[in-house]
Amino acid sequence: MSTEEPSKCCVCGAPTTKRCQACAKSGIDLFFCSPEHQKLVWKHHKQVCGPNAHPFAPPPLTEEELQGLLRYARTERPMPMAAFPPEILRISQQVGSTTATGLTTIAETLEQWARMPAGSFEQRIVPLLRNPASVTDHDSRYLLLTKARSSLLLHLENFAGSSTGDIYQHTIWSQIARLATWAGQRKPLISTEADMRRVSRINHQLLVLITISRAQRANESSIPDAWICREFEQLVDMLAEVRSFTSHADLNFVTHFFISRISTLTRRPYRMVPCPGGCGFTLRYAD
Repeated sequence: MSTEEPSKCCVCGAPTTKRCQACAKSGIDLFFCSPEHQKLVWKHHKQVCGPNAHPFAPPPLTEEELQGLLRYARTERPMPMAAFPPEILRISQQVGSTTATGLTTIAETLEQWARMPAGSFEQRIVPLLRNPASVTDHDSRYLLLTKARSSLLLHLENFAGSSTGDIYQHTIWSQIARLATWAGQRKPLISTEADMRRVSRINHQLLVLITISRAQRANESSIPDAWICREFEQLVDMLAEVRSFTSHADLNFVTHFFISRISTLTRRPYRMVPCPGGCGFTLRYAD
């Protein structure tokens, strides 16, 4: 389907008026300049296309993810407070995800988020994770799955020593959740429909970015670096809409989390430029 308003292909950044018709019906404009570019991400996009586009509805956890949560749910996670960047420490303390000695356990984190009694993870939260369709509020279902996946991947990266900290391991849904959680630090609370729509848009852009980056890793000759740069530029523009980047330090702090996980971006410098709308800054890569 075409729209009169030109935008950018979410795969390559080329100008286009063509968008995914099924996603548009759910209020998400996801542009593809050609059927071939849509096919590049279809394996995963089809799972969140149409009615699942907004609120973004990732699939249930795999059995491996569930077993990982159960294995590490009550594992202590010591970490010096000095290891936390000040802004992240402030937010973490506000939401109760830190203790005097480090991070709260996965079980405690999810219990606090769900406002359930201490010690109820196995009896009350795990059944919801096994059957997320029982969570009838779609926003809450998204948040439950995202919080669980992100908490597990954070643990694997920082405490279990079983992850390299890049986007090329684990399920694509766990990587989307981890990066979406970081992106969510721009506005920690989702309080309006507009907030949730931005969250859905960011998740779709992350899906494209991670899918194409993994495809390039599998066959570097088929995916140009420029495509990944354009995808990331669009993602950063979305984050700037949530909250303006006011300085190079602000921009670098947020984007480094993504750049350090995507090999194509780690080897390419960017330049800071004014946002197209004139409020704050964003980034661009050389062509």
